[in-house]
Amino acid sequence: MVMGVARVLKAKRPDTHISVLEPASSPTITQCRPGTHHVEGIGTGIIPPLLDRQLYDEALAISEDEGRGMCRRLAREEGLLAGASTGLNVVAAIELARKLGSGENSRHRSGGYGS
Repeated sequence: MVMGVARVLKAKRPDTHISVLEPASSPTITQCRPGTHHVEGIGTGIIPPLLDRQLYDEALAISEDEGRGMCRRLAREEGLLAGASTGLNVVAAIELARKLGSGENSRHRSGGYGS
């Protein structure tokens, strides 16, 4: 899915930053080393055949424990019942937001969607 979304976003806005992620215990993309984990839907232990290095800017390995902790936090604080892969995505999004710093998103906005 991320490759399809990345293809459209990069075509429209080439400066869009795309991050892919995987469980840190199975760093196949980031370290070419498969491992075991219990996160459904990601980190299959192989480089996915449709993964195109030209369409993403970075790959992140996120701790499964952090992702599961985020699932519990989302349930407790937001009332959202989410799975482990969602927890990993939220952890990665927070990490990326911290790296970018305050106001980074609004600085790149140029009139909203379709502009």
